Amino acid sequence: MGNNRGLTLIEVLLSLFILVVTISVFNGCFSVIGRLITANTIRQEIGTIAKNKMEEIKSGYVYIDNNKYYFLDLGEIISFKEQDYNINISTRPLDNYENISCVNVEVEDGKGNIGYNLVRYINLRKIDMDGPNHGE
Repeated sequence: MGNNRGLTLIEVLLSLFILVVTISVFNGCFSVIGRLITANTIRQEIGTIAKNKMEEIKSGYVYIDNNKYYFLDLGEIISFKEQDYNINISTRPLDNYENISCVNVEVEDGKGNIGYNLVRYINLRKIDMDGPNHGE
């Protein structure tokens, strides 16, 4: 019987190969997970911006570049940039409903890779009654 005290060169190389393959697989997984976390963070931020803009619209005003605008004075399509995000707000009246409009808020990251679309139906008459010239 031979001497079995140590490892052969083939056993060491095979162990090293298995270790390198395992590390490569985990390294790839970690980079994918990192990209997914980044994209999810951006989506969450974009969603928050869209929801905040929609709440501004429901109050009757929209803030663009720290300036307050009465929503009904802005027209049907508004496009602007805020915090490196492109924001498009569009409104269209609903057929058969006199004062109800469909309001669409689209927010995209600066590269156009990730977007969020929020649609609500808003009674514009209520906004008009609460507007800047009401009661004068």
